[in-house]
Amino acid sequence: MDFEIIGRHVNVTQEIKDYTDARLEKLPRFFGRIHGLKAIYDVEGDDIQVEFIAHLVKGDTVVAKASDRDTYVAIDMACDKLETQLRRYKDKLREHRAKPVAEEAPPPSAEEDQEEAS
Repeated sequence: MDFEIIGRHVNVTQEIKDYTDARLEKLPRFFGRIHGLKAIYDVEGDDIQVEFIAHLVKGDTVVAKASDRDTYVAIDMACDKLETQLRRYKDKLREHRAKPVAEEAPPPSAEEDQEEAS
């Protein structure tokens, strides 16, 4: 899985990179077919905006954004959103058809009842 951290107008420290790495390492547990991840940090007024972009198997992408004054809180919120979206995506790919019920023997007809009585 490719992983990229981008800082727009923000200096991304090694502690933030390590924290982001630790949080995003757990994502394959929710959906194992992630090709690449991008973490984008940006300043929005007084808040830090965190955006995670996950590139998935069939060319689909999942995006989660969050912003907060505290960078670590924003990372946690965005990661939680991404986990929820990945779970929903995985459920969407699963087959939701009901399993076929084993056919039961039809009730005996009137002719069979007469043969047994004889």
